[in-house]
Amino acid sequence: MLRPLVLSSFLFAFTVVSGCSRNDEPDDGGRASAANEDVASPDSHMVDGEGVRELITVARVAIEPLGGSEVSGSVTFARSSQGVRLTYNIVGLGSGRHGFHVHETGSCEDGDDGTPGGAAGGHFNPAGAPHGAPDRAVTFRHAGDLGNLFVLPDGSAAGTFSDPLAELDGENSIIGRALMIHAEEDDFATQPTGNAGARIGCGVITGVEV
Repeated sequence: MLRPLVLSSFLFAFTVVSGCSRNDEPDDGGRASAANEDVASPDSHMVDGEGVRELITVARVAIEPLGGSEVSGSVTFARSSQGVRLTYNIVGLGSGRHGFHVHETGSCEDGDDGTPGGAAGGHFNPAGAPHGAPDRAVTFRHAGDLGNLFVLPDGSAAGTFSDPLAELDGENSIIGRALMIHAEEDDFATQPTGNAGARIGCGVITGVEV
């Protein structure tokens, strides 16, 4: 008669201990789980320092004239499997080829020496690479080296192409930097500018959070 009583006592004790163990877990309403799910992906940005994480998939630029030029237009950058895809529509240029670069600082103001667009600084070059053509290996070009725009006799340039090195986030992010159009053709050889001449069109690259 003792054996059933001992077994019943054991089961009762086990049930009580197990119940205490579950009740001792913190009741966070799922906040801990939500916090774990809020880890930013490599493609996300912090917005306004408030901890809101948004995915930037598109960036836009309005090109405005510098130094008395008549250059204007727009450029859109979109995330793609080839890196970033650019779509551009520019007017007011002389026919031929014009250097086209992302510069390190997000300003189109004059430099301290009065150079139009000088506040944009040099080419965006986080890797410390030499200047080069956009089709060169990543160790032989700047992240901001986008090559030349080909301008028609009517002064317009329009088209689209992809660049594998420019990014909308991370070390090579072009967000908040200046996009510059130059008066001359980039020769892809002269260091560190490509000898592309004066800065005649500029805009600051602005990301769109979706």
